[in-house]
Formats: sequence, structure tokens, C-alpha cells
Amino acid sequence: MEYPPYKENEKKETYLNSIRNNIIAILATNSEKHHKKDLLDICIWQITEIDGKYNTRYRSEGAMDKKNWNEVRHEHVYQRKHLIERLLEGDNIDKVISDATACLVTKAEHGKLSEALIGWERYKSANIRVFDLKETRQLL
Repeated sequence: MEYPPYKENEKKETYLNSIRNNIIAILATNSEKHHKKDLLDICIWQITEIDGKYNTRYRSEGAMDKKNWNEVRHEHVYQRKHLIERLLEGDNIDKVISDATACLVTKAEHGKLSEALIGWERYKSANIRVFDLKETRQLL
């Protein structure tokens, strides 16, 4: 199988540290919970798009050969609402950041992903094959 090119952002670690600092600052404020959620949501988006919206490390089988970006979706493997709740509940920030992962999927595949499940279990349940473009291997 031929893998599409994947290039990690050269400033990835710097950007992740910056976003981590922003998360710490947001959590430390006395702001209203819904304001914190909005700001943390932006942080999660920034993490999952750190290499580019369509230059994701993980890609479904259906999205492997897509060139028309209108046909694919930047999907959050661990849904943002779960990641935000974990942060608000005091979960380890670095663990949450590592779970803020995106996978490029087709529109049809996106529709098959269960909201009731979390993380890669959603993909397993929907029988969606996923490939790791960095390691050039099948993940699921």
C-alpha cells in the first residue's frame, strides 16, 4: 500500500508547550465554566490541527486516496467534549493532550462513528480501518 505523505510540524513541541501553558492558565482562572469550556475547545482544535487540518498522522482506509478535501472530515478520535471534561475534572494535562488526536475520514465513515463510545473504540465498532502515516503501518 502506498501511504500519502505526512510531515510533522517542525515547531510541534514548541506549539504543544504553548498550548499546554494556555490550558494551565485557563484552568487556573475563576472564569465561568462555560467560558473555560469554550477556551479549552479552541486549545483542543489547535492541538489536533498542529500539523495541518488535512495533514493528520492517522487516516482511514476510505480517506487514504482522497484529494478532494470536501469529501473528508477532520475527526477527533477522542471527542472534544470528553477531553474538555477530563481537563475540568483535573485529569493529567499531558495525557489529555496526547489523546487530542485527529483522524482523516470520509463523510460516510464519519456518519458510522458512535457518539456513545470513546476513542479508537468508535473506529473498531464501525469496522473502519485506520493507518498511521508516520509509522507507515495499519493501526486498526
